[in-house]
Formats: sequence, C-alpha cells, structure tokens
Amino acid sequence: MIRTGSARLCCSVLLLLAAACGEARSPDAESGPGGASALTRGASAGSADHPDRLLGSADPNYIGNDGCLPCHSQIMDRYLRTNHGRSLTAVEAGSEWERGGWIHSPADDLRYRVEVENGRAIQTEQLLANDGEVVHELAVEPDLAIGSGNQTRSYLAIREGHVTQMPLTWYSVQGEWQMSPGYAEANDRFSRPLILQCLTCHSDLPVLEPHTQGVYEELPGAISCERCHGPGREHAEARQRGRSPSAGAPDPWIVNPTDLDREEEMSSCLQCHLAGVITYPDGEDPTTFRPGMHLGDNRAVHVPSLQLEDPDWVGIDSHPIRLARSACFEATEMTCLTCHLPHTPGDELPADHYRNQCVNCHTGEDGAGTPGPNPLCSRPGTATAEEARSGDCVSCHLSAGGTSDVPHVRFTDHWIQREPGPPLNPDAGRPVIDSSEPLRLVEVGPLGREVDPSVYRHRSEARAGALRADALFHFYETMHRHPGYLPEVVSVGREARAAEGDLTRRGRLALARALLEEGKVQEAEELLRIAVDQAPQDPWGHFLLGALLDERRGDPGAALPHLDEAVRIQPRLGEARVKRAEVLYALGRRGEAREELEAVVADNPIHRPASWFNLGIVRMEGGDFAGAEAAFSEASRLDPFHGDAAVQLGSIRMEAGDLGGAEQAFRLAVTGDPENPAAHGSLALVHLERGRVPEARRSLERVLELEPGHTGARELLRQLRP
Repeated sequence: MIRTGSARLCCSVLLLLAAACGEARSPDAESGPGGASALTRGASAGSADHPDRLLGSADPNYIGNDGCLPCHSQIMDRYLRTNHGRSLTAVEAGSEWERGGWIHSPADDLRYRVEVENGRAIQTEQLLANDGEVVHELAVEPDLAIGSGNQTRSYLAIREGHVTQMPLTWYSVQGEWQMSPGYAEANDRFSRPLILQCLTCHSDLPVLEPHTQGVYEELPGAISCERCHGPGREHAEARQRGRSPSAGAPDPWIVNPTDLDREEEMSSCLQCHLAGVITYPDGEDPTTFRPGMHLGDNRAVHVPSLQLEDPDWVGIDSHPIRLARSACFEATEMTCLTCHLPHTPGDELPADHYRNQCVNCHTGEDGAGTPGPNPLCSRPGTATAEEARSGDCVSCHLSAGGTSDVPHVRFTDHWIQREPGPPLNPDAGRPVIDSSEPLRLVEVGPLGREVDPSVYRHRSEARAGALRADALFHFYETMHRHPGYLPEVVSVGREARAAEGDLTRRGRLALARALLEEGKVQEAEELLRIAVDQAPQDPWGHFLLGALLDERRGDPGAALPHLDEAVRIQPRLGEARVKRAEVLYALGRRGEAREELEAVVADNPIHRPASWFNLGIVRMEGGDFAGAEAAFSEASRLDPFHGDAAVQLGSIRMEAGDLGGAEQAFRLAVTGDPENPAAHGSLALVHLERGRVPEARRSLERVLELEPGHTGARELLRQLRP
C-alpha cells in the first residue's frame, strides 16, 4: 500500500496564523495616563469616563430596544425598517434562493450553488473530477442573514458558538449570487471567522468568548437604538421617576448625537462607517465605544495614504474620507446627520429630501438676504431661483458606482464635486493590494483626514507606537503580504518599548511575530517571556511562546507548560489546543494527544479538518481503525483538498476489502491534491485490483513524474510493461 509517511502531526502557527489575536476586554484596564482621556468632552452615559464602559456588551446599563419601546414606539417602528434595523435577520428562503446556478470559485476548483430543501435554505459546495464525476459535496444550512439586502446579504453559519461567513452572497443591485467579498481571491469556504470588529458593525453588541476568534457566548439582533444613543438605563429610569432635563438643555442621561460637537457626532457614525486597519489600546474593543466619545479615545484607524491622495480610490466604507474632499464639508460644519435621517428608511424619504439639504445652504444669498457666497445651481435653462433649486443635486454632483475594494456593489461616492468623474465599474472592485512596494499607512480621524498624533494627548508614546506596530503587522498579514512592512513594525515597536510606559498587549505580540518573520528568534522569545510575565492571564502570549519553543527551539518539553496555561485560561482557544496536541504527540504522550484532539473537534466539528486528520493518525497508531476511518472520513468530507486524509481513508477501506469505497477516496485525493504521489499510487493499486491495467500504468507514471525516485512505483510499472 502506498501511504503518506508523516509521523508528526501537522501544525505550524508562528508564521501562518490566519487572523489577528482575538480581542479581549479588561474591565480594570487603564483608560490613559491619569485616568480618563484628555479628549473626553462629556460625562453622559456614553462618555469615556462612564464607570461601566469597559465592560463592553456586558455593561448592565444596556436595556435593548424593548427598553426604548414604551416611550418611542413610533420612532422604533420606522427605525426597524431602516438598513441598520435590518442588519442581522433570520434566514428566509426567498425567491432569490430559487435562482441558483453553479458559481465557480476563481480561487480553486470548487463550485457553489444555493437551493431550497424542504423549505430550508442551503449552500452546496462541489468538486468535480476531470471526467465530471462529483467526488466531493458539502451542504451547509445558514443560521443568520447579515446585511440589510439593499446592497448585499451574506449568510452566517453558527456551530457550537463558532460564527463563520458562508461562501455565497446575494448582490441585490445585480440580482445575482456571487462569491462573498474576498472569497474570489482566497476561498475560505465555510470557515471564515466573524471577528468581533466585523460582527459588532453588522449587528448589535455581541458577547465574544474572551481571547478567541469568532467564538461567541451570545449573538445579538440587528443594530439597536443604543449603538447611537448609548446605554439607556439611566435615561429610562429618570423618565420613570418623572425627571427631565432643563428646558433647552441636553439630556444628561442619554446621548443625542446632534447635541455633540462635530467630531464626537461623526465618531458615533464612524465607529462602523470608517473602515481600515483598526487597533485598540488595552481594555478597549469595538464594544467599548460609547456615543459621546471621540473615536481616538477608543481606537486607531489606519488606511493606506493613497485613500486620501488618489481621487479614484472609493472604499466601501470610505464615506468620511471622500466627504472630507468636498468644499461643502470644508466650508461648513456639516456631518453625516446633515443629510441622513437614521430613524427613517431610505425609501420612505421624500423625493426631494437630499436636494433640500443642498439648497438649505446654496440659497444664493447670505444671512441678510443679499447675494452671498453659496451660489445657486447654474445649470442651463434655469431662469429663476425657484428653477435653480428644483434640480436633482445628488445625481449631478455625486457619482454612484462601484467601489475599489468590494465587487458587485453600487454605492454613492460622498465626494461632492462640481463635475464628478465617471463612476467605477461595480464589477471591478478588488479587496487585495497588488502593489510591488509597501504602502504608507496613516491614521485617520473622525473628520476623514489624517490626524496629527500629538492631538491625542491621552496616548503615551509607547501606546501610540504599539497601536501603529499592531496596525502595520495586521495590514502585512491580512491585506498586503510584502516583507517591506516588517522593518517598520520592528523599528516602531522597538521605539515604543524604549519610550516611557509599555507596549499594548496586541502591539507586543505583533512586534514579537514580526521579529520571528525576520528570523530574530532570541529577541522574539525575550519579548514573549515579558508578555507572559506582564499579562499572565493572556493565553495568546503563552500560546505564541509555546509555539516558538516548539517550532524554533525544537524543545516541545519547554513548550508544553505554556500551552497548558493557554488552554487552562481559555479552553476554547482552538489554536492553542491544536498546538498542544502536536507537542504531546512529539513527546510520545499519544493518549493525551488523542484526548486533546478529540476536545478540539468536539468544540469545533466543522472547521478543523486537519485536527480530524491528526486524530485519525493517533487512533490508527493505537489500533482503533474504525475510529481512524471515521476521523479520516470527516477530514475528507470537510476539506476535499486534504489529499493525505483521503489517501489514509482509502487505504483503510482497501485493507477491509471495500474496493468501491477505496476508489472513491483515492479519486477524491487525486482530484483535490493532484501533486500528491501517494494519491496516484494508491489509485493505481485499485485499478490493478479491478484489472484496469492501462489506468494503473498511467497512475504510476504520474507518481514518477511527481517523485522520480519512487522505487516502488518504478518496480510495479516495470512489471506491468508488455
């Protein structure tokens, strides 16, 4: 039997960790030197110095929409029909689910379609062999729809608290299904985790399992009133006691964004409508932002400088950056709420709503009724002021088209221009950076402009450097894998370490991982040891140090205590459990390795095919061939490209005399992993057993193409020659 020869479980994490370390809240974390931020302007229930703010979604002052309903039912009724009010919904197998042709993934050989089975919506994945036979099929039922559906509606699968995005998205403007954003470039299939930043902006406040990626204790509904108004308990209790603010004064128990200054008002919107690489000081995360805060109190948002410089770069969430280019924005105190009514659905606005916002300023007169600096529309054929004010300002001065980073959508470019250029092609958006040189990242503030770091007086030099180092490494790891970013990460991180204060937790780990990628193992190890000393309850520090000791020092015995600690702190940190199983296996503790792998797949049964494979190896070595077959079968079912799993599955079936089952597994192996010589060699043996000598010969010749020194295949091929 031709088998794979691996005797070591498969796992390498230091350079291949797919996403940034999970966010975690720390209720007692500092909010800045000396306490509250120097930029805090208010003391309302939503401000930065509120005592429960750093509890995030666990803040007991949140009462949910039901707490607002008794007094605000009419507003609530309208709001629930807005995009925000429909941002996360139950799955409905509507008419679009009947439009399912096959969608081919550009990133691999898989294809997808949507269908309805017994009233349930399903997304189905298939892999075809060269002769068109289906060698792999996986059907997954979605649990939630994310997005209002005005532009897109994506779908989420929830298994044991693991929330992942599914591969197909409905694009409403085109009226068609296509791969979800980013999937055309890297097909994550059914396993892309919804990190806290993404889910918080597309729903209300979720409760993340601390220190995990995409594992949630509690999932909320759609975006609620309190995302813009702050926690409502104090406001509701004040009204119940008959207390109201003084006439003309802001309500001190709730946030009305229109009572805030311009940057604070914009910050409430930009907590979700300013995309970029977002990094947080210790103790902060997306759920700890409160309306009434300045955005810079909660986070740093970095974007490529080209977004501010290139007039043709229109990001899907770059509205403030584009708006900041506008003369209207520069000359006035306009904000998002100048034009947008968040309580009213867009299709219920009067037809002249947006035009009226323009002519409120462009009257042609100053405040005294004489000719002023805000001209009337000068389009041809306007003889009177009334005619000048009757045009469709938006269609002339804002373009509507595609975006630079997400295909198949149509958005309004918020750069108000006298003569806008042609809109972008909706099918041209690409979420990848293909520059041959590193890009310059800049921090952007709530007015859509590059910020002067000295403005953020609450940030120490160490904290500012740590936030930037974290952003640079995250951008390198997930958006533009160019080694030119690493020296800047290391330089910025080292400078921050040398400054008064210390790095943030995430900044420290980003610096350590950048050092590893540059081969500076000793310095990375020293930094990770500092990390576990200074943040002993952070499992990521223990996990990364354990991985370093195993992979770079070759010392699994020294690695194990750190991995033990990581798993003790957070048993659902799957990355640490997978590495711990590998280390236990390397130390010869096969029984414990098996127990750990069984815990991994029990916690995350559909997103860990490699762990199913490793479990099969351990079971097989222990003589449990039935258990091994079940594990290899699950690995192959979940990952059609895991050729080794299919080969092992076929080998067990063949030894049991199940030629049909063996051939099915080996055909999957050669289709999904065509460069695997063991797959072709194993299929050759099935061909021989069934008397198909020409097919066996071709399979053996393919083995020798891939591995010319394979003596077994060469000898068998010699015996088959006429």
